[in-house]
Amino acid sequence: MPGARVGTAYTATLAATGGTSPYTWSLASGQLPTGLTLPSSGIMSGTPTSTGSFSFSVQAKDSTGAIATKAESMSVVAATSVIPIQLTTSSLPGGTVSSAYSATLSASGGTSPYTWSVVSGQLPAGLNLSSAGVISGMPTASGTSTFSLQVKDSAASPQAATQSESIAVVAAASSSCSGTCYYVSPTGNDSNSGTSTSSPWQTIAKVQAFQASLKPGSSVLFERGGVWSEELDITDMNGSSGSPITIGNYGSGALPVIDGGQTASSNGRNYCIDAKSGSFKWITVDGIECRNAYMQGITFQSYSGAGTDGVGIVVQNSYIHHTGAKACTTCGSTPASDPGGYLNQLDAQQTTGVQFLNNTIDHCGGHNCMQVHYDIGNAVISGNVVGTNAPWCNHNCIDVKGGNTTVSNNTVNCSGCGSTVSAFYTEYNGFSGVAGGSTTTTEHISYIGNISILSPEGFHSDSGGSCTTSSCSLQATYFNNTAYAGSNSSFQQFIHSTCTSGTSINIQKNIVDGGQSGWDSACGSKITWNYNDDGGVYPTSLGGSAGANDLKNVNPQYVGASTGNFTPQNTTITTYGAGDSVTPYAYVGAK
Repeated sequence: MPGARVGTAYTATLAATGGTSPYTWSLASGQLPTGLTLPSSGIMSGTPTSTGSFSFSVQAKDSTGAIATKAESMSVVAATSVIPIQLTTSSLPGGTVSSAYSATLSASGGTSPYTWSVVSGQLPAGLNLSSAGVISGMPTASGTSTFSLQVKDSAASPQAATQSESIAVVAAASSSCSGTCYYVSPTGNDSNSGTSTSSPWQTIAKVQAFQASLKPGSSVLFERGGVWSEELDITDMNGSSGSPITIGNYGSGALPVIDGGQTASSNGRNYCIDAKSGSFKWITVDGIECRNAYMQGITFQSYSGAGTDGVGIVVQNSYIHHTGAKACTTCGSTPASDPGGYLNQLDAQQTTGVQFLNNTIDHCGGHNCMQVHYDIGNAVISGNVVGTNAPWCNHNCIDVKGGNTTVSNNTVNCSGCGSTVSAFYTEYNGFSGVAGGSTTTTEHISYIGNISILSPEGFHSDSGGSCTTSSCSLQATYFNNTAYAGSNSSFQQFIHSTCTSGTSINIQKNIVDGGQSGWDSACGSKITWNYNDDGGVYPTSLGGSAGANDLKNVNPQYVGASTGNFTPQNTTITTYGAGDSVTPYAYVGAK
């Protein structure tokens, strides 16, 4: 445990993993320093009154009665003594090849600020340690790396401490085949059969020429570690329900890369993967890295055949970055402003039942980072991470217009965004997405378990186009989301405007941490606000009345806000609202 000083207030939060939360804490044996207490919440606090070294064991009991104990020790020094510096990070999370990684180191004692470095061994390839103690990047190879970290304080005669740590990186899963597999390798040959790893094709041009011959259940797998400087234009690729055609990967190492060729001096190719004309349906893109495309990264657009083409599209486990005009890897640290043209980097327009699952998107130029525009089925956007390695979006980060959509368990970091950019935005303007352009009365959208981090606008709904004057409406639910503005009191956490007749916006069991929320007069009577935590670590202000069952400024005790882990540990948060039948979740905020 971190050391303490006589007469100085002390706080340390215990943490547990596994079992079934919430946890109940107690002292199992030994004695805490005089003046400190350990309540069931696991937050040890108080003001030490005497010096000494103390050894004790703490116990955590989960909600099923399972128990775990751990031996701890800590020192209390005199009021005039310097607390020795020590690393308090006990272990580091594992990583996955080609998935964004971030972990923040912690220390106590000495004189802050601290400076961090690796003094022996090596971090996993693709990861770096900043002097501020943040390990971040994207692992490029599997394996376990062991290394020694040093933390040094800023005193005139600095103290230092070292500790051995390790990070285990696992390989990302390769795509599977339910039908015929075709393999593509940089070392292959287009005259090969392509049906085995020993006889692969070489180019995307071969795949494109062969696409009409792919049968439902077929897979085209690109070798991991390979780079293709081409564009895949899908014009005649048709799987079937239950037997999609998969564009995926095989082998080990980093995800296969489709590079659009954009540089600071050349536009390169427009897309990594695009389907905008011809016949295409039931296609899964699984585990592809896309970079340096000039207009859009991956897009499926069914304007000429909505309801027939663009059905059953899935993009999952992929990494899309440095795409959009002037957003390339050599174009500078931030992209150019939105050039116009509705150029979204992971994009579906007038599809049917599109799913965007577990993708990572950053360094995105153009318009929105992720867009679903008038899907006419039941669209799903889930498990995606936007902005971790480059926290900005030009227009909006995850933008949905029209249709019936579930947006769940996504994380958006927008700390570098402009003042009008939303992490999660939806707008309804009356166009149904069916070819021919009829209108429909209502958009239905659900936001569940999402996290907005330092976004100027967290969750924003609006009406536009013909909906500002005609009888169409938005039915939106916001359940168990976390909107974290930090100390930015001007940030809009929940914002709603131009609500038309028939609109309903239900906001319950969210953590609204900092910033403010508001809506115009047309929306006031259409909003339900209840069972939310109004202010977590930071106070928040509301444009309307607080709910009758709201919490007020209850600190969620996040596992680690500085590392992007906003899982709450406060048992008040993790158990609140069990009697609220409006949502099925017996807790507040995202988990």
